[in-house]
Amino acid sequence: MLVDETTKDTIVAHNVHGKIYPASMTKIMTGILVMESIEKGDISLDDVVTLNRKVTFDDWDAMASDLVGGCSLTVKNLLYGLMITSYNDCGVILAELIAGSESAFCDMMNEKAKEIGATNTHFVNCHGLHDDDHYTTAYDLYLIIKEFLFCHKSYNEIYLLLALSNHYFSKRKTGLACFYLSNPVFHLIYYASALSTFFLFFLKRTITIASATIKRTARITST
Repeated sequence: MLVDETTKDTIVAHNVHGKIYPASMTKIMTGILVMESIEKGDISLDDVVTLNRKVTFDDWDAMASDLVGGCSLTVKNLLYGLMITSYNDCGVILAELIAGSESAFCDMMNEKAKEIGATNTHFVNCHGLHDDDHYTTAYDLYLIIKEFLFCHKSYNEIYLLLALSNHYFSKRKTGLACFYLSNPVFHLIYYASALSTFFLFFLKRTITIASATIKRTARITST
């Protein structure tokens, strides 16, 4: 699906309402709800979160940081881990901070999806690890990305500035830990931002790219 955001014309579309599994693109919706919580004043970028446990997953290859119980870091640093390094545990920590539990946060995600018209989307987690009941469509992803980029005043402050970062810190019991970010797409071109890429063996490849110039903005979603 390719959409010209200047004219709102759909340039090319194929199977845009077909069911797909969003994997780490789920984190875009997680990011939207984090932005909304910041804008409402419920949390701030400088709030410090202290972990009461290490977040673990059943999937042996799930991307996660080495944060353990007792670590303290800011909401901003959790966003670094979530949106650039794609750490799944950072999503869970933020979800619990905002909603009290990941399941309650998923209810918020589904409510937000319906609000923006993404009616063929259903979330059961905040990070995108596979579940048969966790799905979306190319068209719904377009709506979610559009909401992420254009409907929140805090986007430029929070996420575009992440492109200039290559590390973040977390204060641990044993001192200060440094995590180096490894998403080079953020550094490709000034007027482009890559939101999320992922690979699943049974899906082949899905990539979502948002690109913008002074004159026009386009959105590409392909499967």
